[in-house]
Amino acid sequence: MADAEASKGLDILPISINLKLIPDAIMVPMWDSIGPIDKDIRKFCKNITEAKIFDSFTNNSKLQTFFARHSLSEINWTFTKLWLAHNETNSIYSSEKSKKDAFKLKSLNHILPCGDVLSAHYPSLYNPDILPIKCPICKTTDDSNQHLDQSHLIYLIIHNVVPDHLVTLIHTHTRNFKLTKSFVMDFMTHIQQYFYTSIWCRHTESMVAWEKHTGIHAKKTKMRRAKRRAQNKKKFQRLPTSNVLPLKRLRNHHLPCNFAKFYDARGHYDDRLRINYFQCDNNSDLHVPRWIILTS
Repeated sequence: MADAEASKGLDILPISINLKLIPDAIMVPMWDSIGPIDKDIRKFCKNITEAKIFDSFTNNSKLQTFFARHSLSEINWTFTKLWLAHNETNSIYSSEKSKKDAFKLKSLNHILPCGDVLSAHYPSLYNPDILPIKCPICKTTDDSNQHLDQSHLIYLIIHNVVPDHLVTLIHTHTRNFKLTKSFVMDFMTHIQQYFYTSIWCRHTESMVAWEKHTGIHAKKTKMRRAKRRAQNKKKFQRLPTSNVLPLKRLRNHHLPCNFAKFYDARGHYDDRLRINYFQCDNNSDLHVPRWIILTS
C-alpha cells in the first residue's frame, strides 16, 4: 500500500505556489531574477560566498605552479578547510594562536619569507649580483617555497593541504567521520610541528647567518627602526588634543589614585605600554582623561 501511494507522486504535477497571494509575506528574496530563495538566506549566501572564495583561491597567481603539479582532485577540500580552522592551542585568542594561523596561511599561499619572497619585497636590500638567492642549507638550488620539500605527498602536507589519499587511508580503518577528523588533525599537527622545528627553524637560522655575513641583516635592522620611528611619529601626530590633561597638570590635581608604571619581563620600560594605569577609589572620577584606564 505504501509503495502504491508513493508511486502516485510520479504522475502528479508539481505544486506551484503563488507567493504574491501569501498575506504575511513581507518580501520575497530572489536570486539573480531566476527564482525565489526557498531556504535560510544566511546558509544560501554562505554557499555562494564559499564558492566565490574557492574560485578566487584556485585562480591565485602565486599558486598556479602548485596546481600545475597537483590536481584539484588530489586535495580533500573539506578536511583542508577543517585543518585551516583547527585551533592547536588551548585558548580561543592568543599570540601563539595568531602566529600559528599566520604560518598556516603563509605556507598555504607560498609566501613564507624565503629568498624569492624576500628579494621581491625588499629589492633595495638585495643586490642584483646575488640574485637569485640560493638555499642557505643546500647552497645549490634557488631558495623558494617550492624548494622546501619536493616530495609529492609531503609537499601538500607541509603547505597545510590535506591530501585525499590520507583521508581515504584513515577512513578505511575508522569508518567514522569524527574519528577520521580527529586522526587527521592530530597527524597534521605532528607533521607541522616537525616541519617547523626541523626544517623551517633551521632554514631561518641559516638565512639570518647568511644575511649577517653579507651585511644585509644590518641594513634590514636600520630600515625596520626607521620605519618604526616614522610610524610612531605619524601615530602621535594623529592623537586627539581635546580632553587630554598633561601628566604634570594631572599630578597637581592630587587624584585619589595610585600611580603605577608597567615594565616588560626584562625589567625595561615597554614602548608599547605607554598608558598610565590608575587604580581609583571610586568610579566617579569623571575628570580623569579617557586615555587613562580605571581599574577596580
